[in-house]
Amino acid sequence: MPEYVLDEAPSPDLFKGVGDEDFISHFYEAVDKVAYVVEVGLNEGLAIDDGVTRKELNSIKRLHELSA
Repeated sequence: MPEYVLDEAPSPDLFKGVGDEDFISHFYEAVDKVAYVVEVGLNEGLAIDDGVTRKELNSIKRLHELSA
């Protein structure tokens, strides 16, 4: 796989220059942290202690529920 393809940011391909993070309104780093604590059944405070705000946590959890 060419390096430029691997380095390309994920995109829904709807609009040039608009990435997935723009559509979900969260950075993947926060989404990954919340998804991990939710899916593994850990205390949600771990995500907050790692820099995720309570508002982000609740919003990402809601997106997770809606996608289930």
